[in-house]
Amino acid sequence: MEALLDAQTSARSYAISGKYSYLASLKVALVKEQRVSSELRSYVVDNVDQVENVDTAKRDATIMTSMLTRLVELTKSGRRIEAIELSASPEAARYLEDFRGSWERILTLEERLLVSRQMLTRARARLTVLGAVLLASVSFALLVFSWSMLRARQHALGLLAMDAQERLRSLSEFAAALSQARTKTQVVDVVLDQAMPIAAADTCTIYVLNDTETKLDLLGQRGIDPDIVEKIRSISASSGNPNTIQNVLSGVSLWAESEADYLTLYPDLANMKVGTNRARAFWSVPMFVEGKVLGLFAMGYYRARKFSNDDRMLVGILSRQCAQALQRATRMERENQARIWFGTTLRSIGDAVIATDPEGQVSFMNQVAEQLTGYSESEAINRHLDDVFRIISDVTREAVESPVSKVLREGAIVGLANHTVLLAKSGLEIPIADSGAPIRNEEGGILGVVMVFRDVTQETRGLVRREFLTKAT
Repeated sequence: MEALLDAQTSARSYAISGKYSYLASLKVALVKEQRVSSELRSYVVDNVDQVENVDTAKRDATIMTSMLTRLVELTKSGRRIEAIELSASPEAARYLEDFRGSWERILTLEERLLVSRQMLTRARARLTVLGAVLLASVSFALLVFSWSMLRARQHALGLLAMDAQERLRSLSEFAAALSQARTKTQVVDVVLDQAMPIAAADTCTIYVLNDTETKLDLLGQRGIDPDIVEKIRSISASSGNPNTIQNVLSGVSLWAESEADYLTLYPDLANMKVGTNRARAFWSVPMFVEGKVLGLFAMGYYRARKFSNDDRMLVGILSRQCAQALQRATRMERENQARIWFGTTLRSIGDAVIATDPEGQVSFMNQVAEQLTGYSESEAINRHLDDVFRIISDVTREAVESPVSKVLREGAIVGLANHTVLLAKSGLEIPIADSGAPIRNEEGGILGVVMVFRDVTQETRGLVRREFLTKAT
Protein backbone atom coordinates (compact mmCIF):
# COMPACT_ATOMS: atom_id res chain seq x y z
CA MET A 1 0.00 0.00 0.00
CA GLU A 2 2.79 2.41 0.94
CA ALA A 3 4.73 1.67 -2.25
CA LEU A 4 1.69 2.15 -4.48
CA LEU A 5 0.81 5.43 -2.78
CA ASP A 6 4.39 6.66 -3.26
CA ALA A 7 4.28 5.57 -6.92
CA GLN A 8 0.97 7.36 -7.46
CA THR A 9 2.28 10.55 -5.84
CA SER A 10 5.51 10.47 -7.90
CA ALA A 11 3.63 9.88 -11.18
CA ARG A 12 1.18 12.68 -10.46
CA SER A 13 4.01 15.05 -9.48
CA TYR A 14 5.81 14.21 -12.74
CA ALA A 15 2.62 14.87 -14.74
CA ILE A 16 2.13 18.25 -13.02
CA SER A 17 5.72 19.49 -12.99
CA GLY A 18 7.37 17.51 -15.80
CA LYS A 19 10.48 17.03 -13.65
CA TYR A 20 12.37 13.80 -14.34
CA SER A 21 13.51 13.56 -10.72
CA TYR A 22 10.05 12.20 -9.88
CA LEU A 23 10.60 9.29 -12.28
CA ALA A 24 13.43 8.06 -10.06
CA SER A 25 11.09 8.08 -7.05
CA LEU A 26 8.47 6.28 -9.14
CA LYS A 27 10.97 3.59 -10.15
CA VAL A 28 12.04 3.05 -6.52
CA ALA A 29 8.41 2.72 -5.42
CA LEU A 30 7.57 0.20 -8.17
CA VAL A 31 10.64 -1.92 -7.37
CA LYS A 32 9.64 -1.88 -3.70
CA GLU A 33 6.08 -2.98 -4.59
CA GLN A 34 7.44 -5.93 -6.59
CA ARG A 35 9.74 -7.02 -3.76
CA VAL A 36 7.14 -6.70 -1.00
CA SER A 37 4.43 -8.52 -2.99
CA SER A 38 6.84 -11.41 -3.63
CA GLU A 39 7.71 -11.63 0.07
CA LEU A 40 4.03 -11.54 1.02
CA ARG A 41 3.22 -14.45 -1.28
CA SER A 42 6.01 -16.55 0.27
CA TYR A 43 4.48 -15.99 3.72
CA VAL A 44 1.05 -17.38 2.75
CA VAL A 45 2.07 -20.14 0.35
CA ASP A 46 0.69 -22.78 2.75
CA ASN A 47 -2.88 -21.45 2.37
CA VAL A 48 -4.64 -21.78 -1.01
CA ASP A 49 -7.32 -19.18 -0.25
CA GLN A 50 -4.79 -16.65 0.94
CA VAL A 51 -2.56 -17.25 -2.09
CA GLU A 52 -5.58 -16.46 -4.27
CA ASN A 53 -6.21 -13.25 -2.31
CA VAL A 54 -2.58 -12.18 -2.65
CA ASP A 55 -2.61 -12.93 -6.38
CA THR A 56 -5.77 -10.84 -6.73
CA ALA A 57 -4.10 -7.98 -4.87
CA LYS A 58 -1.07 -8.34 -7.14
CA ARG A 59 -3.33 -8.22 -10.20
CA ASP A 60 -4.98 -5.04 -8.88
CA ALA A 61 -1.55 -3.53 -8.19
CA THR A 62 -0.42 -4.43 -11.73
CA ILE A 63 -3.48 -2.69 -13.20
CA MET A 64 -2.71 0.38 -11.13
CA THR A 65 0.98 0.43 -12.09
CA SER A 66 -0.02 0.05 -15.75
CA MET A 67 -2.20 3.14 -15.36
CA LEU A 68 0.75 5.01 -13.81
CA THR A 69 2.99 3.89 -16.69
CA ARG A 70 0.38 5.18 -19.14
CA LEU A 71 0.30 8.48 -17.21
CA VAL A 72 4.10 8.81 -17.55
CA GLU A 73 3.99 7.99 -21.27
CA LEU A 74 1.34 10.67 -21.85
CA THR A 75 3.46 13.21 -19.99
CA LYS A 76 6.62 12.28 -21.91
CA SER A 77 4.75 12.68 -25.20
CA GLY A 78 3.66 16.18 -24.23
CA ARG A 79 0.04 15.30 -23.41
CA ARG A 80 0.22 16.51 -19.81
CA ILE A 81 -3.40 17.61 -19.60
CA GLU A 82 -4.55 14.09 -20.54
CA ALA A 83 -2.09 12.69 -17.99
CA ILE A 84 -3.41 14.96 -15.23
CA GLU A 85 -7.01 14.11 -16.14
CA LEU A 86 -6.13 10.39 -16.08
CA SER A 87 -4.55 10.71 -12.61
CA ALA A 88 -7.71 12.40 -11.29
CA SER A 89 -10.16 10.11 -13.10
CA PRO A 90 -12.67 7.83 -11.34
CA GLU A 91 -10.87 4.85 -12.88
CA ALA A 92 -7.62 5.76 -11.09
CA ALA A 93 -9.46 6.04 -7.77
CA ARG A 94 -11.23 2.72 -8.45
CA TYR A 95 -7.93 0.93 -9.10
CA LEU A 96 -6.65 1.99 -5.67
CA GLU A 97 -9.95 1.02 -4.02
CA ASP A 98 -9.81 -2.41 -5.72
CA PHE A 99 -6.34 -2.95 -4.28
CA ARG A 100 -7.47 -1.72 -0.85
CA GLY A 101 -10.38 -4.21 -0.98
CA SER A 102 -8.02 -7.08 -1.77
CA TRP A 103 -5.78 -6.01 1.10
CA GLU A 104 -8.76 -5.98 3.48
CA ARG A 105 -9.65 -9.54 2.42
CA ILE A 106 -6.09 -10.65 3.16
CA LEU A 107 -6.26 -9.15 6.66
CA THR A 108 -9.70 -10.61 7.33
CA LEU A 109 -8.59 -14.12 6.41
CA GLU A 110 -5.43 -13.78 8.52
CA GLU A 111 -7.56 -12.82 11.52
CA ARG A 112 -9.82 -15.84 10.97
CA LEU A 113 -6.82 -18.15 10.70
CA LEU A 114 -5.41 -16.73 13.91
CA VAL A 115 -8.64 -17.33 15.80
CA SER A 116 -9.06 -20.88 14.47
CA ARG A 117 -5.47 -21.82 15.31
CA GLN A 118 -5.78 -20.39 18.79
CA MET A 119 -8.92 -22.48 19.35
CA LEU A 120 -7.16 -25.60 18.07
CA THR A 121 -4.17 -24.98 20.33
CA ARG A 122 -6.39 -24.49 23.35
CA ALA A 123 -8.33 -27.66 22.58
CA ARG A 124 -5.10 -29.64 22.41
CA ALA A 125 -3.97 -28.12 25.68
CA ARG A 126 -7.16 -29.29 27.39
CA LEU A 127 -6.70 -32.83 26.05
CA THR A 128 -3.13 -32.83 27.34
CA VAL A 129 -4.33 -31.86 30.81
CA LEU A 130 -7.04 -34.51 30.88
CA GLY A 131 -4.56 -37.21 29.85
CA ALA A 132 -2.13 -36.09 32.50
CA VAL A 133 -4.83 -36.34 35.20
CA LEU A 134 -5.52 -39.96 34.20
CA LEU A 135 -1.84 -40.94 34.23
CA ALA A 136 -1.07 -40.11 37.82
CA SER A 137 -2.66 -38.21 40.67
CA VAL A 138 0.78 -37.50 42.07
CA SER A 139 1.67 -35.29 39.09
CA PHE A 140 -1.77 -33.72 38.93
CA ALA A 141 -0.80 -30.45 40.64
CA LEU A 142 2.26 -30.01 38.44
CA LEU A 143 0.29 -30.69 35.27
CA VAL A 144 -2.43 -28.24 36.27
CA PHE A 145 0.24 -25.62 36.86
CA SER A 146 1.79 -26.32 33.44
CA TRP A 147 -1.60 -26.10 31.79
CA SER A 148 -2.26 -22.74 33.45
CA MET A 149 1.09 -21.44 32.29
CA LEU A 150 0.37 -22.64 28.78
CA ARG A 151 -2.99 -20.83 28.76
CA ALA A 152 -1.34 -17.65 29.98
CA ARG A 153 1.31 -17.92 27.26
CA GLN A 154 -1.31 -18.50 24.58
CA HIS A 155 -3.27 -15.52 25.81
CA ALA A 156 -0.16 -13.36 25.72
CA LEU A 157 0.67 -14.55 22.22
CA GLY A 158 -2.88 -13.82 21.17
CA LEU A 159 -2.63 -10.27 22.50
CA LEU A 160 0.68 -9.77 20.72
CA ALA A 161 -0.81 -10.99 17.45
CA MET A 162 -3.77 -8.67 17.84
CA ASP A 163 -1.39 -5.81 18.64
CA ALA A 164 0.63 -6.57 15.49
CA GLN A 165 -2.51 -6.51 13.36
CA GLU A 166 -3.63 -3.21 14.86
CA ARG A 167 -0.15 -1.77 14.36
CA LEU A 168 -0.13 -2.90 10.72
CA ARG A 169 -3.51 -1.27 10.16
CA SER A 170 -2.33 1.94 11.86
CA LEU A 171 0.84 2.02 9.74
CA SER A 172 -1.22 1.68 6.56
CA GLU A 173 -3.50 4.53 7.63
CA PHE A 174 -0.43 6.58 8.59
CA ALA A 175 1.15 6.07 5.14
CA ALA A 176 -2.13 6.99 3.43
CA ALA A 177 -2.46 10.17 5.51
CA LEU A 178 1.14 11.18 4.75
CA SER A 179 0.54 10.71 1.02
CA GLN A 180 -2.21 13.34 1.20
CA ALA A 181 -0.07 15.92 3.08
CA ARG A 182 0.94 18.78 0.81
CA THR A 183 2.89 21.01 3.24
CA LYS A 184 5.50 20.40 5.95
CA THR A 185 2.99 21.61 8.56
CA GLN A 186 0.47 19.00 7.39
CA VAL A 187 3.16 16.29 7.57
CA VAL A 188 4.03 17.29 11.14
CA ASP A 189 0.35 17.21 12.16
CA VAL A 190 -0.05 13.69 10.75
CA VAL A 191 3.11 12.48 12.52
CA LEU A 192 2.07 13.95 15.88
CA ASP A 193 -1.51 12.66 15.62
CA GLN A 194 -0.87 9.18 14.21
CA ALA A 195 2.81 8.18 14.63
CA MET A 196 2.97 8.90 18.37
CA PRO A 197 0.12 6.44 19.19
CA ILE A 198 1.72 3.80 16.95
CA ALA A 199 5.02 4.13 18.87
CA ALA A 200 3.14 4.55 22.21
CA ALA A 201 5.27 7.66 22.85
CA ASP A 202 4.66 10.57 25.25
CA THR A 203 6.80 13.20 23.49
CA CYS A 204 7.89 13.87 19.93
CA THR A 205 10.21 16.32 18.15
CA ILE A 206 10.82 16.77 14.42
CA TYR A 207 13.76 18.82 13.12
CA VAL A 208 14.87 19.82 9.61
CA LEU A 209 18.48 20.49 8.64
CA ASN A 210 19.14 23.90 7.07
CA ASP A 211 20.65 24.24 3.59
CA THR A 212 24.19 24.77 4.92
CA GLU A 213 23.91 21.72 7.21
CA THR A 214 24.97 23.79 10.21
CA LYS A 215 21.72 23.97 12.17
CA LEU A 216 18.67 21.90 13.06
CA ASP A 217 15.42 23.89 13.24
CA LEU A 218 12.47 22.57 15.26
CA LEU A 219 9.60 21.91 12.87
CA GLY A 220 7.11 20.52 15.40
CA GLN A 221 6.87 19.03 18.90
CA ARG A 222 4.42 17.62 21.40
CA GLY A 223 4.71 16.77 25.12
CA ILE A 224 7.98 18.69 25.70
CA ASP A 225 8.30 21.05 28.69
CA PRO A 226 8.25 24.72 27.50
CA ASP A 227 11.62 25.46 29.15
CA ILE A 228 13.26 22.59 27.29
CA VAL A 229 11.55 23.63 24.03
CA GLU A 230 13.13 27.08 24.28
CA LYS A 231 16.55 25.52 24.78
CA ILE A 232 16.32 23.06 21.90
CA ARG A 233 14.28 25.13 19.40
CA SER A 234 17.44 25.56 17.34
CA ILE A 235 20.40 23.18 17.56
CA SER A 236 23.86 23.89 16.18
CA ALA A 237 27.44 23.03 17.06
CA SER A 238 27.43 25.71 19.77
CA SER A 239 23.82 26.02 20.96
CA GLY A 240 20.78 23.99 21.96
CA ASN A 241 22.15 20.48 22.30
CA PRO A 242 25.53 20.70 20.51
CA ASN A 243 26.38 16.99 20.25
CA THR A 244 23.14 16.34 18.38
CA ILE A 245 24.12 18.07 15.13
CA GLN A 246 27.28 15.97 14.83
CA ASN A 247 25.33 12.75 15.50
CA VAL A 248 22.80 13.62 12.81
CA LEU A 249 25.44 14.42 10.18
CA SER A 250 27.23 11.17 11.08
CA GLY A 251 23.99 9.16 10.79
CA VAL A 252 24.12 8.01 14.43
CA SER A 253 20.88 6.85 16.10
CA LEU A 254 20.60 7.17 19.89
CA TRP A 255 18.61 4.91 22.23
CA ALA A 256 18.23 5.79 25.92
CA GLU A 257 16.35 3.13 27.93
CA SER A 258 16.72 4.72 31.38
CA GLU A 259 17.50 7.98 33.16
CA ALA A 260 21.12 6.84 33.46
CA ASP A 261 21.36 6.47 29.67
CA TYR A 262 19.74 9.89 29.26
CA LEU A 263 22.23 11.47 31.68
CA THR A 264 25.16 9.90 29.84
CA LEU A 265 24.01 11.09 26.40
CA TYR A 266 22.63 14.55 27.25
CA PRO A 267 23.70 15.63 30.77
CA ASP A 268 22.63 19.27 30.32
CA LEU A 269 19.06 18.38 29.37
CA ALA A 270 18.82 15.56 31.91
CA ASN A 271 19.80 17.93 34.76
CA MET A 272 17.38 20.71 33.78
CA LYS A 273 14.64 21.42 36.34
CA VAL A 274 11.21 21.31 34.71
CA GLY A 275 7.71 21.83 36.03
CA THR A 276 6.03 19.03 34.09
CA ASN A 277 6.65 15.41 33.20
CA ARG A 278 9.86 14.76 31.35
CA ALA A 279 11.16 11.84 29.31
CA ARG A 280 13.05 9.05 31.11
CA ALA A 281 13.74 7.15 27.89
CA PHE A 282 13.92 8.19 24.24
CA TRP A 283 15.10 7.37 20.76
CA SER A 284 16.58 9.83 18.29
CA VAL A 285 17.22 8.89 14.65
CA PRO A 286 18.44 10.91 11.64
CA MET A 287 16.00 11.09 8.73
CA PHE A 288 17.53 10.04 5.42
CA VAL A 289 15.99 10.44 1.98
CA GLU A 290 17.63 9.94 -1.42
CA GLY A 291 20.97 9.36 0.31
CA LYS A 292 20.98 12.70 2.14
CA VAL A 293 20.28 13.72 5.73
CA LEU A 294 17.01 15.63 5.91
CA GLY A 295 16.66 16.15 9.67
CA LEU A 296 16.05 14.47 13.02
CA PHE A 297 13.08 12.47 14.33
CA ALA A 298 12.80 11.70 18.05
CA MET A 299 10.24 10.38 20.55
CA GLY A 300 10.39 10.13 24.33
CA TYR A 301 8.71 8.18 27.13
CA TYR A 302 7.88 9.33 30.67
CA ARG A 303 8.99 5.93 32.04
CA ALA A 304 12.09 3.86 31.44
CA ARG A 305 11.60 1.15 28.82
CA LYS A 306 13.49 -1.39 26.74
CA PHE A 307 13.54 -1.09 22.95
CA SER A 308 13.25 -4.51 21.31
CA ASN A 309 14.34 -5.34 17.77
CA ASP A 310 10.71 -4.99 16.67
CA ASP A 311 10.55 -1.55 18.27
CA ARG A 312 13.69 -0.46 16.47
CA MET A 313 12.38 -1.80 13.17
CA LEU A 314 9.14 0.14 13.70
CA VAL A 315 11.12 3.32 14.40
CA GLY A 316 12.99 2.83 11.12
CA ILE A 317 9.70 2.52 9.21
CA LEU A 318 8.23 5.64 10.84
CA SER A 319 11.44 7.61 10.21
CA ARG A 320 11.58 6.68 6.52
CA GLN A 321 7.91 7.49 5.96
CA CYS A 322 8.27 10.83 7.74
CA ALA A 323 11.41 11.72 5.74
CA GLN A 324 9.81 10.84 2.40
CA ALA A 325 6.68 12.84 3.23
CA LEU A 326 8.73 15.88 4.32
CA GLN A 327 10.78 15.68 1.12
CA ARG A 328 7.61 15.56 -0.99
CA ALA A 329 6.05 18.44 0.93
CA THR A 330 9.23 20.54 0.66
CA ARG A 331 9.32 20.09 -3.11
CA MET A 332 5.63 20.87 -3.45
CA GLU A 333 5.98 24.02 -1.33
CA ARG A 334 8.96 25.20 -3.38
CA GLU A 335 7.19 24.49 -6.65
CA ASN A 336 4.11 26.32 -5.41
CA GLN A 337 6.21 29.29 -4.28
CA ALA A 338 8.00 29.37 -7.65
CA ARG A 339 4.67 29.12 -9.46
CA ILE A 340 3.24 32.00 -7.41
CA TRP A 341 6.40 34.08 -7.89
CA PHE A 342 6.47 33.57 -11.64
CA GLY A 343 2.73 34.15 -11.92
CA THR A 344 2.94 37.39 -9.94
CA THR A 345 5.92 38.54 -12.00
CA LEU A 346 4.21 37.83 -15.31
CA ARG A 347 1.00 39.48 -14.17
CA SER A 348 2.87 42.59 -13.02
CA ILE A 349 4.95 43.44 -16.10
CA GLY A 350 3.79 46.16 -18.48
CA ASP A 351 3.70 44.00 -21.64
CA ALA A 352 0.99 41.50 -22.52
CA VAL A 353 1.93 37.88 -21.87
CA ILE A 354 0.21 34.72 -23.11
CA ALA A 355 1.53 31.18 -22.50
CA THR A 356 0.35 28.02 -24.27
CA ASP A 357 0.86 24.27 -24.00
CA PRO A 358 2.55 22.25 -26.80
CA GLU A 359 -0.78 22.04 -28.67
CA GLY A 360 -1.15 25.82 -28.73
CA GLN A 361 -3.91 25.99 -26.13
CA VAL A 362 -3.82 28.99 -23.78
CA SER A 363 -2.63 28.17 -20.25
CA PHE A 364 -1.87 31.69 -18.91
CA MET A 365 -2.79 35.30 -19.70
CA ASN A 366 -1.93 38.43 -17.75
CA GLN A 367 -4.11 41.53 -17.31
CA VAL A 368 -2.47 43.51 -20.13
CA ALA A 369 -3.16 40.64 -22.54
CA GLU A 370 -6.78 40.57 -21.35
CA GLN A 371 -7.13 44.31 -22.06
CA LEU A 372 -5.63 44.10 -25.56
CA THR A 373 -7.41 40.92 -26.75
CA GLY A 374 -10.71 41.63 -24.99
CA TYR A 375 -10.77 38.07 -23.55
CA SER A 376 -10.52 37.33 -19.84
CA GLU A 377 -8.11 34.64 -18.72
CA SER A 378 -10.98 32.39 -17.66
CA GLU A 379 -12.48 32.70 -21.15
CA ALA A 380 -9.17 32.01 -22.90
CA ILE A 381 -7.87 29.09 -20.82
CA ASN A 382 -7.83 25.80 -22.81
CA ARG A 383 -8.88 27.58 -26.02
CA HIS A 384 -6.53 27.56 -28.99
CA LEU A 385 -4.42 30.71 -29.31
CA ASP A 386 -5.81 31.42 -32.80
CA ASP A 387 -9.28 31.88 -31.26
CA VAL A 388 -8.03 34.54 -28.84
CA PHE A 389 -5.02 36.10 -30.57
CA ARG A 390 -6.16 36.92 -34.13
CA ILE A 391 -3.62 38.91 -36.15
CA ILE A 392 -3.59 40.25 -39.73
CA SER A 393 -1.28 42.31 -41.90
CA ASP A 394 -2.22 46.00 -41.98
CA VAL A 395 -0.91 46.13 -45.55
CA THR A 396 -2.48 43.06 -47.19
CA ARG A 397 -5.34 42.58 -44.68
CA GLU A 398 -4.59 38.84 -44.76
CA ALA A 399 -4.21 36.59 -41.71
CA VAL A 400 -0.69 36.32 -40.30
CA GLU A 401 0.70 33.00 -39.08
CA SER A 402 0.63 32.66 -35.30
CA PRO A 403 4.04 33.07 -33.63
CA VAL A 404 3.26 29.95 -31.59
CA SER A 405 3.13 27.83 -34.74
CA LYS A 406 6.51 29.17 -35.81
CA VAL A 407 8.06 28.56 -32.44
CA LEU A 408 6.76 24.99 -32.24
CA ARG A 409 7.95 24.33 -35.78
CA GLU A 410 11.36 26.02 -35.57
CA GLY A 411 12.07 25.62 -31.83
CA ALA A 412 13.53 29.13 -31.65
CA ILE A 413 12.54 32.67 -30.69
CA VAL A 414 10.52 34.42 -33.41
CA GLY A 415 9.08 37.91 -33.84
CA LEU A 416 6.18 39.43 -35.75
CA ALA A 417 6.66 41.28 -38.99
CA ASN A 418 6.02 45.02 -39.13
CA HIS A 419 2.48 46.29 -39.71
CA THR A 420 0.87 43.45 -37.79
CA VAL A 421 -2.55 44.25 -36.33
CA LEU A 422 -4.39 42.47 -33.48
CA LEU A 423 -8.13 42.04 -33.97
CA ALA A 424 -9.60 42.43 -30.47
CA LYS A 425 -12.80 40.73 -29.37
CA SER A 426 -14.61 44.09 -29.66
CA GLY A 427 -13.51 44.49 -33.30
CA LEU A 428 -10.91 47.12 -32.46
CA GLU A 429 -7.69 46.90 -34.51
CA ILE A 430 -4.51 47.41 -32.47
CA PRO A 431 -1.02 47.60 -34.03
CA ILE A 432 1.29 45.33 -32.04
CA ALA A 433 4.85 44.11 -31.89
CA ASP A 434 5.57 40.76 -30.32
CA SER A 435 7.93 37.84 -29.93
CA GLY A 436 7.45 34.20 -29.01
CA ALA A 437 9.86 31.83 -27.28
CA PRO A 438 9.74 28.10 -26.47
CA ILE A 439 9.29 26.90 -22.88
CA ARG A 440 11.69 23.98 -22.42
CA ASN A 441 12.14 21.40 -19.67
CA GLU A 442 15.47 20.34 -18.19
CA GLU A 443 16.02 17.88 -21.04
CA GLY A 444 15.35 20.49 -23.74
CA GLY A 445 11.87 19.27 -24.72
CA ILE A 446 9.29 21.93 -25.59
CA LEU A 447 6.54 22.18 -22.96
CA GLY A 448 4.81 25.17 -24.55
CA VAL A 449 5.30 28.71 -25.82
CA VAL A 450 5.34 32.10 -24.11
CA MET A 451 4.42 35.12 -26.20
CA VAL A 452 5.07 38.74 -25.21
CA PHE A 453 3.51 41.62 -27.16
CA ARG A 454 2.65 45.28 -26.73
CA ASP A 455 0.46 48.00 -28.22
CA VAL A 456 2.54 50.10 -30.65
CA THR A 457 -0.27 52.45 -31.70
CA GLN A 458 1.64 55.58 -30.62
CA GLU A 459 4.85 54.36 -32.27
CA THR A 460 2.95 53.59 -35.49
CA ARG A 461 1.31 57.01 -35.50
CA GLY A 462 4.68 58.68 -35.05
CA LEU A 463 6.16 56.63 -37.89
CA VAL A 464 3.26 57.50 -40.24
CA ARG A 465 3.59 61.18 -39.33
CA ARG A 466 7.31 61.16 -40.06
CA GLU A 467 6.78 59.35 -43.40
CA PHE A 468 4.05 61.87 -44.34
CA LEU A 469 6.26 64.82 -43.48
CA THR A 470 9.12 63.31 -45.44
CA LYS A 471 6.92 62.84 -48.53
CA ALA A 472 5.37 66.32 -48.12
CA THR A 473 8.79 67.90 -47.87
